[in-house]
Amino acid sequence: MDALVKQKLAVTKTISELSYQVVNKTAVEEKIIQLMNADKKMFKKSVEATMNEIQAQHSQVFTNELTQIVSKASAEAGYKTVNVIIKNSVSVITSVNGLGQGIISEVRTDNKTKVLDLVSETIGMADGSCNDAMQKFGDALNKYGVKFSNLNCKWTGGNCWLPNAKEAEKDIKEAKGKKQLERMRKLNTNSKIKN
Repeated sequence: MDALVKQKLAVTKTISELSYQVVNKTAVEEKIIQLMNADKKMFKKSVEATMNEIQAQHSQVFTNELTQIVSKASAEAGYKTVNVIIKNSVSVITSVNGLGQGIISEVRTDNKTKVLDLVSETIGMADGSCNDAMQKFGDALNKYGVKFSNLNCKWTGGNCWLPNAKEAEKDIKEAKGKKQLERMRKLNTNSKIKN
């Protein structure tokens, strides 16, 4: 058995013993097949490509799990309307109540370290009730094993800081305005009929 075959077998054995979780096994299998078929010149690049694929998918598993936990915790904190979108590889969780108040959270992954980060901000609150909202949210997160800290808490006076929060707040205000306009139209129509 030549040295390259031994290296390939050692790498695949190591990969099989790792406790990585993946979302797309087929993509990983394709990378391993490429690794096994690589010549001496391409072997190192194939190993790197395989590990990058596995690590990216492993990170995605945790991002998906944290996104689900944040959605549940937001609802438990009193913000029952929960919407999740992915923007530029960042999960954005918007959760609001009937008054248009809520919490916007972003689940981010540092590209270099692959460390997950959760950043959250309240919307529609300018009276200091944001502290209670974030406390309830943090308590709900803690129930799921997610450690939540207010270390970087900033008073914004009701002005959103996160770009996604600014956008969500704008959308909520526009939707409220449209509902009020529609309500006024119905009231005007009903009063015209009665006269």
